[in-house]
Amino acid sequence: MLAKKILIVEDEEGIALHIQFMLKRLGYIPLGPVARGDEAVQQAGELRPDLVLMDVNLLDGMTGIAAATQILDRFAIPVIYLSAVANDEVLQAARGSNPYAFIIKPVQQIELHAAIDLALYKHDMEQRLYQSEARYRRLFDTMTSGFMLLDVLTDANNQAVDYRVVEVNPTYLNIIGTTREELIGSCLSELISPDALGEYMKLYQETLQSGASAHLEYFYNQRNLTLEIRAYEPNPGQLAIIVNDISERRKAELAVAESELRFRQMAETVNEVFWLRSSENGQMLYVNPAYQRIWGRPLDELYTNANTFFDGIHPDDLPRVKQARQNQVQNGASFDEEYRIVRPEGSQRWVWARTFPVREADGQVVRYSGIAEDITERKRSEQELLQSYHRTEQALRHMTVLRNIDMAITTHTELQTMVGTVLDHIIQLNEVDAALIFYPEQTPLADGGLRLAGVTGLARDLLSATVLRAMRQEAERVFTSGQMNVASKLNILTGPALVNMGRAAADPLGFASYCFLPLITKGQVNGVLLLLRRCSDDDSPELQYFFQSLAMQAAIAIDNVDLFQGLKRSNTELRQAYDETIKGWAQALELRSADTRGHCDRVVELAEVLARALGMSEEQLVHFRRGVMLHDIGKLGIPDSILLKKGCLTPEEWTAIRLHPVYGYEMLREIAYLRPALNVPYCHHEHWDGNGYPRGLAGTDIPREARIFAVVDAWDALISERPYHAPWPPSEAVEYLINQSGKQFDPEVVEAFLGII
Repeated sequence: MLAKKILIVEDEEGIALHIQFMLKRLGYIPLGPVARGDEAVQQAGELRPDLVLMDVNLLDGMTGIAAATQILDRFAIPVIYLSAVANDEVLQAARGSNPYAFIIKPVQQIELHAAIDLALYKHDMEQRLYQSEARYRRLFDTMTSGFMLLDVLTDANNQAVDYRVVEVNPTYLNIIGTTREELIGSCLSELISPDALGEYMKLYQETLQSGASAHLEYFYNQRNLTLEIRAYEPNPGQLAIIVNDISERRKAELAVAESELRFRQMAETVNEVFWLRSSENGQMLYVNPAYQRIWGRPLDELYTNANTFFDGIHPDDLPRVKQARQNQVQNGASFDEEYRIVRPEGSQRWVWARTFPVREADGQVVRYSGIAEDITERKRSEQELLQSYHRTEQALRHMTVLRNIDMAITTHTELQTMVGTVLDHIIQLNEVDAALIFYPEQTPLADGGLRLAGVTGLARDLLSATVLRAMRQEAERVFTSGQMNVASKLNILTGPALVNMGRAAADPLGFASYCFLPLITKGQVNGVLLLLRRCSDDDSPELQYFFQSLAMQAAIAIDNVDLFQGLKRSNTELRQAYDETIKGWAQALELRSADTRGHCDRVVELAEVLARALGMSEEQLVHFRRGVMLHDIGKLGIPDSILLKKGCLTPEEWTAIRLHPVYGYEMLREIAYLRPALNVPYCHHEHWDGNGYPRGLAGTDIPREARIFAVVDAWDALISERPYHAPWPPSEAVEYLINQSGKQFDPEVVEAFLGII
């Protein structure tokens, strides 16, 4: 296999030389380096590298992103970006040019190797998919018969009720006289009459019952056409329709009964085989020269002995053809068969033959007329079409699984959930029957060994201790070596027992292939993926390469969970530190006045109970609790001479006191972490009737959390010792709250509070 050529576009010479050295060591052919975007585009056109490593931030001339866009558009060469930074602005600009990967400098060899391999594999898959689709489209567009692919729509009892058009070829559109836009996505019930739809239902049932193609003749009123419709089931739940316009042919066939001469003149000039056979003794009355061209046999043989017609039919198809012929003669059934013939030199051809009874005026069958055409090329086209479809379908399945795992990386944050999701996506592949993931108990491996982190496609009761031990031992070897291993069976015997048998023990689970793949991220093996297959017919390098890509994606998914859990732990510790700091602020505030000591702890506890009773969510409670703890933080801005004064306050001192919510707001608003908690410190002295401070808000304009806390704060202030009053009896405090309901306090909150206390 030729080494891949990699063009380096980097304006820093040291970095370029380092990348060039790594590429040589990895077995690639480095080209360049070049330092300008316009030079990169020119070199890409002249040298046609297999891949381009592009610095995003080129210092001179065209930017790396602009150069990459031109290279992708003009030459379809995959591009991997290099950048020293990965902020949102750079990523957003790079994403618009559809790069194949993004590597942060300084470039590590393992990341470079993984990114290049994955990009080349993705580009190769895209090119193959494009070529396969182009070949499929050429075959599809040049078919001489009309073709329509339908999805079968079923009811709750799995009975066909309608069909949706999935694909049509140009020949079909020409026959029907319509456009592709009118058909694709439409249902037959929208396009044809109920009677015709019923015929399609019968056609589909015939294909299910016989397992072969079914036949229908349909008169298309809109264009006065007689259509020959043949159907088969290419995939479960689908119906493929082959349509031929047989209007002219049908007229010619009917003309056979009216004019022998006209029939002969026509028959001598057509490519199809025509014949007339006596209904009395089976003698061949006429066969046109096309028989000799298609069958490769002389016409005289048929006239001498009509049964020599069967001598050319393939032995595997002969019983079916004879049975169809007998059913026509005995029961008047139609003869419409596709079968193979073997020419004298040994070559095979496919023919499509139909036989029709010719009746006298009294209805008596006097002869049979038949027509057969060589459909070998059509059969070959259909086979190539199906093979191309299956290859395309396989490539799409592979890309879909990789994409689904990509999506799982962004949606799952728990290891067990991520492992289960990755395995569920893998098991959707036709090539894999079961999958397991082994994960280290501790790091390094010697400290704890591997444990089974997840399994799908295989019942756990089949994993005996012996089988699981054999799997784990091989997984640990792969974990240690970092190299993939594919085995045809699982050897569960070791030592003397294996020697005495003289060969490896039979596989205990019945699988034909065990593929152990290391899960590697950032040069570190983090686990082992085991893929089990009952059939290993396809062991192509492309499939092995795909399995390695699958393991790479699974490794990234699991590594992402580890990173998230670490961030989650750090975030939890940081939140705890923040909350402890807030608590310290509240305690520091209480130390200024011994008379209010304990007030903060009491109101936090009581306010939380009241907020829950009023339906506040746990997420809202977190910010509510912080706001309550800091509700009087603004009093740090009030002079001690006012705050600690024992007697009555002057009007000027009351004005100063009423500024403490504003001071609290100003102190906290610049702290993003505490912004969701600002409503309590800022608004807890607002009154329901609008006579509060500092903003004079009224009713529901007052934030709900501030209305809740205002009741709790007032209650604690009333029943506690304060410099300006003795503690009130609870009964008098209750009476005060009731009197101020609808004035100072929200009536709903007061009612809920009284229900609690």
